[in-house]
Amino acid sequence: MADKYVPAEDVADVFSMTVHAVRGWRRKGTIPDSLFIKVGGHYRYDLEGIVGHFRGVTTSEADKPSEDVVEVVDEALSEYVFGADEDF
Repeated sequence: MADKYVPAEDVADVFSMTVHAVRGWRRKGTIPDSLFIKVGGHYRYDLEGIVGHFRGVTTSEADKPSEDVVEVVDEALSEYVFGADEDF
């Protein structure tokens, strides 16, 4: 079974951004608390949950991102295949 939570580097790769920017999203609340955990001093992120969040797949209207964010996410993920680069 693939691990649900991934390091910040994986999130940064998917969104074509820096790890520093991912950490900034976490600190500012752009990534909701329910989409990351802290394990042994390191944060791990629910990548599929973050993608869903930015695409507007949430349970609350207050949690939905702006249309600009949704457009950027859709562009960044247009060719990404979840789990394609995992080693088992």
